[in-house]
Amino acid sequence: MGIRQRRSPMLVQTIQSVSIVAIIVNLVIMKAANILLLCMLGAALLSTVLCHSGNMPADCCFSFVKQRMDKNLMSSYHKTDHRCSLSGIILTTKRGRSICVDPEQPWVNTIIDFLNKKPR
Repeated sequence: MGIRQRRSPMLVQTIQSVSIVAIIVNLVIMKAANILLLCMLGAALLSTVLCHSGNMPADCCFSFVKQRMDKNLMSSYHKTDHRCSLSGIILTTKRGRSICVDPEQPWVNTIIDFLNKKPR
C-alpha cells in the first residue's frame, strides 16, 4: 500500500475557494459572450428592419414605355421620387394601370398638359 499524505484543512479550503472562483469566472465569461452574441444578433435584425423601413420611395421607374400613349386613356400622373435612379413620370390609366414614361419625350408633355387642363 502507498503512503497517504494528509492535506491540511487550510489547503483544502484554499483549493475549494480557487475552484469556486474559477467556476464564477467561467460563468461571467460565458454570460459576457452570450450578451455579446445577443447584441450582435439584435444589431443584425435591426439593420434589416431599418433597410426595409418606409424610407424608400414607393414608385420608381426602371425602364420607360417608348410607344406613344393615347391621352384619353389616362386619368392622372405623378412624378417619381427624387431618390429614384431614373427621373420619370408615372401615368395612370382609367383602368388603374401604371405606366412609366420618359418626361423628356414631347408626347409625354402633351399628356401632362391635357391632364392638367381636365376639370377634376
